[in-house]
Amino acid sequence: MNLNLTWVELPKLTEHLCCSTRIVYELKRAGVLKAGKHFYACGTETLKGKHIYCIELCRQALLENTAELAKQKSKKIKSQETYNDSHLKELVTSTFKS
Repeated sequence: MNLNLTWVELPKLTEHLCCSTRIVYELKRAGVLKAGKHFYACGTETLKGKHIYCIELCRQALLENTAELAKQKSKKIKSQETYNDSHLKELVTSTFKS
């Protein structure tokens, strides 16, 4: 276990990650940032109370999420449609015929 991790409150986390508190809450809802791994809650209730975040683990989670999103997006991109010269001439002439 790495003992050199930096744990901070939400305002410092958003400063280090260059994002808003709203983004952090969205990442938590989406399951990118997970309780017990990326942050812990102070208090007797798990969902309420102050949350303390690990900068390094949160940053790593964001990097992994970004890579996954890029991978999904690249699968959605279809190959570019190409035409040879004869097909282009056919398209042009058929367009202008009445």
